[in-house]
Amino acid sequence: MKPATRRLTVALLLGSLLTIAAPARAAGPGLSAEVRTSVSVARVGGTIRYAVAVENTTAQTIQSVTIRDFVDENLDVVAVPILDRVAAAGLSSLGRAEEIFWIVKKLRPGERVRVSWKGRVTEAGDGRLENRITAEGSDGSTLEVTTVTYVLRTRCLFGRSGTATVT
Repeated sequence: MKPATRRLTVALLLGSLLTIAAPARAAGPGLSAEVRTSVSVARVGGTIRYAVAVENTTAQTIQSVTIRDFVDENLDVVAVPILDRVAAAGLSSLGRAEEIFWIVKKLRPGERVRVSWKGRVTEAGDGRLENRITAEGSDGSTLEVTTVTYVLRTRCLFGRSGTATVT
């Protein structure tokens, strides 16, 4: 009797896994946020870009908004661009993990601010990179959103695209 055969197809483009990373969204009283990642599956040594957009959903100007991004311990921060709208930004270490923060002055009703950063995957860990973002307004408005990126634990050995047979 012939064993059952399953086909596993993996598509690669220029050495990167083809994925569509859906944005994570959250809304709290007074603020809403959308977080986008450049990939939903990464590999050790690869980079991930995180882009965070926070919007004032109130009818009042929020005098100050602090955005914090709690970086997974299996990521190293490699770039944090500073934008004109940001009054202050910084990076602090919390053990092995890091926290990036941005302080935004005045966010008017309906106005949105965008911040971003790039990290390099240092280890596969448990196969998941959790990135938790919080935003807190001076008016007491808060929100939290978490994104998950999966890390490949094995290396794909064939070219740009291929089919492997698993028996």
